[in-house]
Amino acid sequence: MTTEVREKLYRYRWVILTVAWLSFLTVFLVRGGIGPLAPFVMESLHISRSQVQSLGSIVGITYLPTMLLAGWMVDRIGVRRILVFGTFITGLSTTALFFAPSYQGMLTIMALSGLGSACIFPSAVKAIISWFPLRERATVMGINQTAINASGIIGGSLLPTVAIALGWKYGLLFLGLMTLAVSISCALLYRNPPQEGQPGVPEDTQSSLSPQPSKSQLMSSLFRSRDIWMLFLAGFFINIVEWGLIGNLVLYLKEYLLFDVKIAGYLLAMTEAAGLLGKPASGLISDRLLLGRRKIVFIVMAGAATIICLMLGLAGHEMQWLLYPVLFIMGVVAIGWGGLYTALAGELAGKELAGVAGGTGGFALVLAAFLGPLFFAYIVDVTGSYPLAWLIMAVSGTISVGFMFLVREYKRRI
Repeated sequence: MTTEVREKLYRYRWVILTVAWLSFLTVFLVRGGIGPLAPFVMESLHISRSQVQSLGSIVGITYLPTMLLAGWMVDRIGVRRILVFGTFITGLSTTALFFAPSYQGMLTIMALSGLGSACIFPSAVKAIISWFPLRERATVMGINQTAINASGIIGGSLLPTVAIALGWKYGLLFLGLMTLAVSISCALLYRNPPQEGQPGVPEDTQSSLSPQPSKSQLMSSLFRSRDIWMLFLAGFFINIVEWGLIGNLVLYLKEYLLFDVKIAGYLLAMTEAAGLLGKPASGLISDRLLLGRRKIVFIVMAGAATIICLMLGLAGHEMQWLLYPVLFIMGVVAIGWGGLYTALAGELAGKELAGVAGGTGGFALVLAAFLGPLFFAYIVDVTGSYPLAWLIMAVSGTISVGFMFLVREYKRRI
């Protein structure tokens, strides 16, 4: 293989990242698209607030169990097939919403869309672990996860405009056709990485030439690993904090600190934007400054989020103008850790089981994303106290730090 061909193969990793990012973007646009369209859907179908919210939450019925299966399938039959299948099913389901005759029909279709969207997270983890060397992985994982934040920005600004101009169903049709186009792009552009040991593969991604254990042995070793479970628990508890923050910040600012609802919305957007910056920034620090160490960066970020939760719980009213920079920092640390988590999960599992690790680790995060906002809101409903809710979020952050301390980072397989 010539030097030119090797360089071309190595540069192709950025095409892989683009494919993964677009898949993430479209799937999260679909998952979050109901929110910006909610007023139009409610008026058109004459349904309640809880009914329109059910259109988004019902995805979880199929999403959670499918994510575990998808992780296993990615390792068995490859990233490309699962990535194409996931984006195709999601796009087809979302396009079908345009033709749904009733609310009940939309519920069924949204539930089916979870079968596709659950495939994207483990596929992206496997793709990045396979294509990118150690010194780039956390940064690239962070960049890939900015698609989640970008989907919120694009959906919030674009979908209501389309709904006003053409009708809310055309917003869903646009998302469905866009996702189908991304599915075609995945089929055309995704490639398997060069074979390990082949010239052109970065040195730190090559494996030993010694005999490798079987898939069943690797699977058994992975799920008996203390480190992988400690990592998953650390991610679960810090994600409780993240989604408790995202789901309840506007209400906290409006009802407890008496902010105007528009200002509260702007502060939430600022916090989300800070998280978008924090994801690649934390990965860059881990990859370049700390030479691939993930654990210490995660602990610092989770610890900082815990301290800010304590500040909000104990001194929220007294913070005044300090609240603005504090919430910006909170966005960076409470939202920006995702690339570190997914990179370390894949590295602890190894290339052979990166899909399984991505699916299982993603399951823990999605479960926390569903529970976090509900848990925070339940505390406020029962006690009437926002400060207490923030203090309990601080407990969750502390637990996350504790579990991450127990992860033996040196046990990474790649």
